[in-house]
Amino acid sequence: REYNRIMNTIDLEAEYTASNRLAQATQAYRATKGWFSCDSLCTRNKQRMQHAEHILDGIRQEGYARMSNAKSVAGVFSEVGVGEVKDSFWSHFASGKQFAKRQSMWDMM
Repeated sequence: REYNRIMNTIDLEAEYTASNRLAQATQAYRATKGWFSCDSLCTRNKQRMQHAEHILDGIRQEGYARMSNAKSVAGVFSEVGVGEVKDSFWSHFASGKQFAKRQSMWDMM
């Protein structure tokens, strides 16, 4: 199917790699950051972190664009569209149910 062909073109490995690089860069930046100041090492690590964020954002934007294209090809009333709406509905329903349980517990106290 066209939907699956388009979805398979999304490079998940690139996103995973970029995400790991961002996590490493963020960790390095936080390890070198002072309370109120940032020396040259800290500044370099911050620039690396921002560069890694920029790369990850670009990869995600490309993936979201391809996903949007695949969904437009499939259509709202396709199996994929209906399944996504069902999943979204039941997810929101479950979170609302949990919220109601918590509120009932607080009302009891």
